[in-house]
Amino acid sequence: MKNYRSIYGAGDITIGQYIAELMVSRQAKWKKVNLPDRFWKDTSYIQWTKTFRIQKMRVEALHKSGYDYNVILKALNSSQGQYIASLHNKKLDFLLEEEQRKIDLEKEVAKPQPNLDISSVEKVSEEPISKKTSIISKLRD
Repeated sequence: MKNYRSIYGAGDITIGQYIAELMVSRQAKWKKVNLPDRFWKDTSYIQWTKTFRIQKMRVEALHKSGYDYNVILKALNSSQGQYIASLHNKKLDFLLEEEQRKIDLEKEVAKPQPNLDISSVEKVSEEPISKKTSIISKLRD
């Protein structure tokens, strides 16, 4: 599993933590708040620590409901998802379903096709099946 670099200086973190940090970052940007590195250690940023924990719980809930972390991240980084600042946004459900559908289609297309051995197929004769004679062909003879 790939580790992600923390947005707020915590070093390597899991993808779930990265997604939660991304949501906190978007909310802070929207509210025009500059969060310092390791903001969760500063008591004056307790509200942002709570927001991080809530977003982290939501990421885990989405993962348990069947969405892969990469699907969630792709949906949030899509053209429509880049403006979503909370994992509780109703639009996110639609985007997640869309991304999951795309990935399922890619997997289906990538499945190896069965190897067909054409040497075992019987050769069909090129002669017509029945030799019906018409009146015109009788006159020609």
